[in-house]
Amino acid sequence: MGLDAVSYIEPITPFAITPWNPTLGLCVAVTALYGPGALIPILVAPLLADAVNRGFPLTPLYSVWVGVLVAAQTGLVTFGARTLMRAWARGIFEAEEIRILITALPSALLIASLHVGSLVGLGLLPGGQFLESIGHLWVGDIIGVLIVTPFCFLLLRPGQRKAIEFTRVTETVLQVVAVLATLWLIFGLHQNHANEYFYLLFLPMIWIVLRYGARGAIVMNVFVQGAMLLALLQLHATVESIVLFQAMLAVFALSGLTLGWTVDQRKAATRNLRARDEKLAASLTTAATSELAGTLAHELSHPIGAISNYVAALNHVTRDNPPDARAQSILTKLNQEVKRATDTLHHLRDFFRTGSLVLQETDLADLVRESTSLFVSRLTGRAMVPQISLQSGPTLVLADRIQMHAVIHNLLINAFDALQPVPPARQELRIGVQRTGGFAVLTVEDSGPGVAQDIRENIFEGLTTTKKDGLGLGLSICRSIVRAHGGTIELQGSKLGGASFVVMLPLIQRGNG
Repeated sequence: MGLDAVSYIEPITPFAITPWNPTLGLCVAVTALYGPGALIPILVAPLLADAVNRGFPLTPLYSVWVGVLVAAQTGLVTFGARTLMRAWARGIFEAEEIRILITALPSALLIASLHVGSLVGLGLLPGGQFLESIGHLWVGDIIGVLIVTPFCFLLLRPGQRKAIEFTRVTETVLQVVAVLATLWLIFGLHQNHANEYFYLLFLPMIWIVLRYGARGAIVMNVFVQGAMLLALLQLHATVESIVLFQAMLAVFALSGLTLGWTVDQRKAATRNLRARDEKLAASLTTAATSELAGTLAHELSHPIGAISNYVAALNHVTRDNPPDARAQSILTKLNQEVKRATDTLHHLRDFFRTGSLVLQETDLADLVRESTSLFVSRLTGRAMVPQISLQSGPTLVLADRIQMHAVIHNLLINAFDALQPVPPARQELRIGVQRTGGFAVLTVEDSGPGVAQDIRENIFEGLTTTKKDGLGLGLSICRSIVRAHGGTIELQGSKLGGASFVVMLPLIQRGNG
């Protein structure tokens, strides 16, 4: 009712036929957003508006008839855009706003003809005013849909409100100044020939739309509509002049919106193209990493095999003359490490060649204990020991034990290396396992300096490293292994101040019998 009162400008009395009908634009937006249920208050609104704002200039029955026409027009515009136009304009006019605007043109003309025709038929309006009244009502309705509906979508749609924020403050101020200066030039300096200079508004409009897209056009249309009506009322313009400027504004608004949506589509296409390029580059990097890792696994198998042979020979030599206990312990550990390295290389080589996994039911907590114990045994002379936190009970996953050993070991090594520049008193490394929402969650975090912001997004890409002597293969291989297990690995911030790597693997789901 408030919007009806404000927009009651130069009406064809005693009827609510004006060259500016923003209420229709509001009705269309609300119905599009909230569904057919919004048509019920739309039916009642004209009756209340006539009662409160105009004291029933005719009969309440006329107000009810207007409510029926407004609701019918709203339904035609809204649901016509979603059904008929969706099938006809698919792939041509993707934005719902464009389909609504196109549907509004004939439906507004149809309803205006019915409205005015009924008044002429009942003898309430002279026949000579038939075309003039249709023109008033049609232009007013079109302007209402063009200006108000997109603005309501921008305000009321979830996630769209932030689109009104204009981040370039200085440039936005200059654009507002440019629009005000152009309006003053048209309606102040050349008020007697304002219609001849109206095209100048296209200059700041193009600037704004190229910068902000459709949202810039939407906000500018609302601003220009209000400023132009104030200027015309201040100049005591005739109703014919107001209708003319409203028609010119309709062309201006439609041009701005069309250009804005085109700019938005081009920006979206550019973003999608950039994303595809980045994905392709990542795929090529992953392929190169896999090739390099496979090659390294193949080449390293030869020296590892030679070491294994030498260890076997050493075992044979010492069989008849056993060494002391300490030497025997070292020899035993050497045997274990050589076997572990050989198995790991074979599994990695097979994985990068064929993607094959040797899956078996595994308790991730036990795997962490084994990997951590092995890791600690290699920290000769080091005081720092990882803190282990394991949720009670088995944490069963399907895993390739050797490959998951490699993942855990790599994460522990990375955390240990990250702690080297940290004073010993502040060195802290934690590894934990818990069950959350159907997943086993492995966390390795440290109190180191963390990962630099410029490489955080690419930390799992091949050939990305924070170490001077690193190849950038470790985390990339870890991600490939974890993904092959149906899991995920992420870098997060740690409460300890450093990095936290989180691996999630699907838990084995037991049936209920």
